[in-house]
Amino acid sequence: MAFGALLTDPAGNPFYIDGTLPLRLIDKRTGNAGDAGSVFIPLHTDDSVVRYIFCHSNTSDSYFFYSKHPTNGNWGVFMYSNSRPQCTVYVFGYQYETNIPKWGVAFWDAQGRCVITNETQVLGGITPLGVEGSDSAGYLIDSTRPGKWAISPVVTGLITGVINSGGTRPFASTFYGNAFYNGSTTRIHCNGSGGRPGDGVTNVVYSNHKNRIFAVDVSQY
Repeated sequence: MAFGALLTDPAGNPFYIDGTLPLRLIDKRTGNAGDAGSVFIPLHTDDSVVRYIFCHSNTSDSYFFYSKHPTNGNWGVFMYSNSRPQCTVYVFGYQYETNIPKWGVAFWDAQGRCVITNETQVLGGITPLGVEGSDSAGYLIDSTRPGKWAISPVVTGLITGVINSGGTRPFASTFYGNAFYNGSTTRIHCNGSGGRPGDGVTNVVYSNHKNRIFAVDVSQY
């Protein structure tokens, strides 16, 4: 470009590249469970649109995952907790802008569709936690960061065994990521659907996926 203006974000990335759509915030929803248990936050129907989901909770013992509801067929986020859980979901995707500010900067493509404005909330600053393949990754990730962070829903491992007290039966606990925001800091760690095995569980088998958790600072959204 010989003449003109080049707009960049705080990380130095171009604000807009010709012929592209920015990956931006397209939806934000919060779900509450009135009693101890679970909450489902519906997000979209069964389609082929690409979306990137990030979540945080208000309880340290919660876990969440992104899945299809078995009854109504909608895709969304399930969250479980022993207390009264609240889950906030941030959905990012590729969509043309419909909210045009009265004042500011906006870009349209050749077809007259608004691509981006100065108020567009573009996804950025994704931070990976854990080293892929490391023994300390997966369900052993535990990091506290200042501010409000959300993570992409992820399965980090599985623990199985045999419960011997009160009759013999199988024990299984799938571990998912959790981002617990307490109002000032966010603890990013993992919780199991069945907790961790106690003294009455034998033949315990640990299966750590040793994967990373991807987090993003959502204080700007």
